[in-house]
Amino acid sequence: MVKNIPLENVVMFDKRGRLVDPTDNMLGLKIPGFRYSPIDDPSLYFEQVTTALKNHPKDSNGKRKVLFYIHGGLNTQKSTLERARDLSPKILKAGYYPVFVNWQSSLPSSYLSHLLWVRQGRDWDWWLSPLGPFYLGADIARGVVRAPMVSLAQIYNDMLTFPFLKPYYNEICTAKALEKEYREEGGSGNTSNPALAISFGPDQRTNGEFVDSLGTYILTLPFKWVLTPVALDTFGTNSWEMMNRNARMLFYTEDEFFRGTPRTDQSGGLYRFMKALKDTVDENPEEWEITLVGHSMGTIVMNEIIRSFSLNFENIVYMAGATSVRDYQDTIFPYLKAHPQTQVYHLVLHPLAEIRDRWGDKYLWIDPPMRGSLLVWIDQFLSRPETSLDKTVGRFSNLMRAVHTTPGLSGNAQSTYDFRSQIHIKVFGVGKNMKDLAPQRHGDFNDFDFWEKDFWKPDQTSDDLSDYQCLSVQ
Repeated sequence: MVKNIPLENVVMFDKRGRLVDPTDNMLGLKIPGFRYSPIDDPSLYFEQVTTALKNHPKDSNGKRKVLFYIHGGLNTQKSTLERARDLSPKILKAGYYPVFVNWQSSLPSSYLSHLLWVRQGRDWDWWLSPLGPFYLGADIARGVVRAPMVSLAQIYNDMLTFPFLKPYYNEICTAKALEKEYREEGGSGNTSNPALAISFGPDQRTNGEFVDSLGTYILTLPFKWVLTPVALDTFGTNSWEMMNRNARMLFYTEDEFFRGTPRTDQSGGLYRFMKALKDTVDENPEEWEITLVGHSMGTIVMNEIIRSFSLNFENIVYMAGATSVRDYQDTIFPYLKAHPQTQVYHLVLHPLAEIRDRWGDKYLWIDPPMRGSLLVWIDQFLSRPETSLDKTVGRFSNLMRAVHTTPGLSGNAQSTYDFRSQIHIKVFGVGKNMKDLAPQRHGDFNDFDFWEKDFWKPDQTSDDLSDYQCLSVQ
């Protein structure tokens, strides 16, 4: 069990969207995340948190600054509690009151939900499905059948990191050409009046890194070819779907549709908490400054919060967002029309860091899975995007290919609304010598001061296309 949990800084929910007690794992599992005890009367817990919020001192501008952090997928509930305990004092010191939104997103619990309980969108929580073995067999069979397709996609992603193929970085070159165009849209070569605040960090990988990366790749290639494609399709796809389901349950629970008397309002635990927060803020709205920070799948939850509540959010930060470009646009563009003071920040990995993300960076030479960040996996295998707009917004190539749809840009220049001054894009550099300055892996964002504005703001300088030998798009 996690000790010294800052209860007034945590709201924690189970897979059914119910508020749970962060101090009590009633089954005593060594890997928490399956059975925390639901809280019978959430209103008392919410009142404890909102009271602490109201007691948070105002800053010199008369504002109570609140920062919501919503974690992504593949997090155990134990690790999320440890993060809240370790980071709360640092965030408080920076002047914000932190609220950690912890939801159930671990891989074991997500796959078990698919295997044993969830059938056609309904969770039979109390009933172990006898069809579980058949579901497992079907998952394995699909993984085996799809192995050639997954392997070819794996090879393509790996080849993009080879230095001798540098002139063929078409995805990066095209996206960077667009980035340069948007930075200079205020006039030919005029960067003093940029269309968007965008910065692109440099590629500072060394020859030693190339040798290390290639050597690890060759040694672990048999595991990648034999194990990764099957395991990815067997366990990954359905776990991704269950994590998406758990995120939705935070707003609409099944109790609204299958149990009890008809309801007049949503019963999801996070919805009820945000409603209590809104009632608190509405008492004196001018006293509050609220920042939303979502990492990975946490941006899916964050978008739902933005759509559901007419709160004034000062800053909205997408860190390696796993939500789709379409979901981002459908959420943010209408919101910015009504909130011209809100600033939106996109924090993304360097495209090469994205496709070379590997276990070996953390666990030495242990590098059995397919390379690529979680967003690469989602785009390539775990989701089924119908168009490019249905891919993840947290990848530079996806974001830059769709950024022209921003009102006020290029083809949308005649739009009534102009959001150019409200949207900021920061692409971090890549290379081991930058690991203390910029995240290099999808999970690294939590290791940086994500509550500091300096971490969000694009850098003043940006490298140019010549660094990537983008001959076909210059």
